[in-house]
Formats: sequence, C-alpha cells, structure tokens
Amino acid sequence: MFGRRATVAEADALLEQVKGVGYVDAVVQPDGCLRWKVVYTGIESYEQGASSAAEARGAGLSPQIELAPPG
Repeated sequence: MFGRRATVAEADALLEQVKGVGYVDAVVQPDGCLRWKVVYTGIESYEQGASSAAEARGAGLSPQIELAPPG
C-alpha cells in the first residue's frame, strides 16, 4: 500500500505519482474507514513485497506492506 487519503481526488493524485514510477497496475480502493488507499496487488510473497517496498522508497514513495488474512 502506498498511502491513504481522505478524498478520492487526493488518492487519484497519489495514484498518478505511483504509476509514474512504474506501478502501472496500482489502483485506488476504499479502506473501510471512510478513506481511500492506493494499492498494488501484484505481490505474491512477503519477500517480493519487501523488495518492491524498498524499490518504491528509492523512488521517493512511502510504501507499507499489508498482509492479507490467511484463508
């Protein structure tokens, strides 16, 4: 996840920044708390997520790894 924003417009602005550094499949989703988050769901393992997060940090973004519940 690349960040949460209060409005769709703010999330869309972050999404454009995220896509601009190569995460072209990133999307905006509601976060369940009346906010919007920018996420990239193409990660299939924690190791891949950690590597991707490090790369995104190098591009000036502030990613966080979110783990889906098992099952």
